[in-house]
Amino acid sequence: MQKVAQPEDGNNIIEIAPIGKGRRILLFFADYFLSFIISFLLFNIAVVPLGYLITQYDKKSDVSSTYENTKLDILYGRELLYYHDADDKYLFSTSLSFTYDVFLSYYCLDDALSPDVNYPEYGHKIENDVIWTYYHDIKQDDNIYYSLFDSYNTAGYFKKVGDQYYLEDLYKQEIAPYFNPSSEISTNGMNYYDKIGQKFFFNLYGEVIDDIKANDITYSPIALSYKEADVFVREFDAYYKNFFTYTSIIAYFISWLAYFFFVPLFREKHQTIGMSLMKIQRLNIHRLKLYTKGESALASIYPLFTGASICFFLPMTITGLTLPFALSILIYVLVLSILFQIVSAIFIIFNSYNRTITDLCSQSVCVTTENLDAIYSIEEYNKD
Repeated sequence: MQKVAQPEDGNNIIEIAPIGKGRRILLFFADYFLSFIISFLLFNIAVVPLGYLITQYDKKSDVSSTYENTKLDILYGRELLYYHDADDKYLFSTSLSFTYDVFLSYYCLDDALSPDVNYPEYGHKIENDVIWTYYHDIKQDDNIYYSLFDSYNTAGYFKKVGDQYYLEDLYKQEIAPYFNPSSEISTNGMNYYDKIGQKFFFNLYGEVIDDIKANDITYSPIALSYKEADVFVREFDAYYKNFFTYTSIIAYFISWLAYFFFVPLFREKHQTIGMSLMKIQRLNIHRLKLYTKGESALASIYPLFTGASICFFLPMTITGLTLPFALSILIYVLVLSILFQIVSAIFIIFNSYNRTITDLCSQSVCVTTENLDAIYSIEEYNKD
């Protein structure tokens, strides 16, 4: 090894500079990204498939679907929900959209039966007003019907004449072509159709479902009531949320154990893969020596918290974007992890050695490979 020139005073001096703030932040993102990739692979290839098998996920899902279908059959039987295509019977969102069309046809069409409509369910038939059917025929409380109807009719889509509601002529004329296959609805008509659905009908229908969940309904051909069937559905929902909460945590923990604990522990210089790629070494700040195995193991604890936000994103790779926002444990983990990262980022900005909280707690500093080689050169020179 080439010796470093000795100054005239006989003292061998070298200035060791830590890596820059930007490079230290990039190191965090490199480790975070690589850890996420490992977590993603573990989650999708190993943890979730094994979880499905061990917890009998498919069996539970089938049972839940059966009871979910029972709930829909009760709504169909009580004429609170309509479907047209048998293949879509147990797709609630599709049936609800068709039910809205049936509801609106009551207010847009003048005849109960007409050959000039898309579907035979359409027409000016009082049973097509499913809101009226529920509160008048089932609840037998017209006052609630009128009260709710008025409360959601703030935009004035409907007018009340006596005890009857009518769609305002402007909206009726624009929307009526929607129900005739030989006519084409205008852009304005489609906008009115969408607004009445979003701001009026679906809110009213939500009130109906909420009331059913609270007070229950039955349908004589079916042994279970709506609430009794819903108990089994809610049990699966709870299991479903817990399943993806804990499989996410397990997958992340295994990836942390592999990436931050075992890999650095058994490597000669105790580096993570990200550190190797970026040619960065972690030294004990007091001894200016590479980590011992014990120090490496201790330092691995802190990334467990800074990278824990990965848990929140793992379910999205299977279930879509919305589920994690319903998983309270993962939300808490996300918030705490982000807070830890923010505090660590603030710390590194005002720290002269560009150290994060992780570096502080582990009594370490990150330097380049070149600086480490310089330290070794001085040590070798002094030995000679």
